[in-house]
Amino acid sequence: MSESLGGGLKWGVQSLQVKSKKYNACFYELTEGGAGFDSLVRKALAVKKIVIDHCGSNRRLAGQGDGLHESQLSEDITNQALKAKQIQPYFQPRLCMGTGSIVGMQVVAQWLHPEYGAGVLEKFGGMVTCPVLQREIFYCVLNPALRLHRYLGSIGESLTFSYSLDWGLLGDKQFGEELVKVIKAAGVPLKHVFLDVAWAETNLMSLDCIENITVLVSAGICLCLCRYDVRCSLIKILADIPFTQIKICSSLLKPSFSINNDQIIKSVSLLAKSVSAKVVIDGVETQNALPYLKDLGVDLAQGDFFYSPKPAAELLALMLERKSIKTLKPSV
Repeated sequence: MSESLGGGLKWGVQSLQVKSKKYNACFYELTEGGAGFDSLVRKALAVKKIVIDHCGSNRRLAGQGDGLHESQLSEDITNQALKAKQIQPYFQPRLCMGTGSIVGMQVVAQWLHPEYGAGVLEKFGGMVTCPVLQREIFYCVLNPALRLHRYLGSIGESLTFSYSLDWGLLGDKQFGEELVKVIKAAGVPLKHVFLDVAWAETNLMSLDCIENITVLVSAGICLCLCRYDVRCSLIKILADIPFTQIKICSSLLKPSFSINNDQIIKSVSLLAKSVSAKVVIDGVETQNALPYLKDLGVDLAQGDFFYSPKPAAELLALMLERKSIKTLKPSV
């Protein structure tokens, strides 16, 4: 019955649920025939299963993460994964909040680990600190994605592809010129390529960085600001670098103790529009988030509610079956 509460009371109950790790079993009513009691038992068992599955998956992920962080992403192991072609691009469709149509793809590096299964390499990206390996991983994902991008364009699917780019690569001499040549050789329009750049306070703006950014932007490649450090001034970042998209952290969509999440998203949206940038949010998991995000000025969204990341073959099958999507709906 907490769902019928309003304002601060509802927020307080939801915060209590999150903090105490409780689950809402919904409303039940006992009747003389016992049907209500049976319903209560079924709900209790369902909630118990949810808790077990949730805790179990968290433990499994934690165990995998610990193992990977300890040894699996050493330079030797990562080199072996690259040579064995275990690191491959996966694609998550990105939808326009206004039309509901697929307008782009987020390209993520998936490590098809023989022991732990498929996992997003970016999740453990902090362990890949070697500049040479960062470059190899980037091109390992880029080259096959460009081939798919070109083919989709040839069948009439005008989409943008977004790639995660480590800031350190922007410091490599002539990286921008090399990347432009690779994309041109692949036959993909430069304006359809986006680079998601994570910004932190420790990022150094060297002369090579400035040169690479100038070359990329002049060629038509777009930069997206993502995972920026809260200690950094967003206004200063946007003033210094010509980002055309801002990706908002998906944690703002999840239950939290802050009642200011919507104001934060709205403020970022207004700031983005003032510099002709679009706002992207990932991690959308429920239909309830859609009208909420539209009202706050979010332009593009992605998440498992729409489509989970897919290998190239599955994505191509999806695009061939679906020529256009008229309404926002979950994947099946």
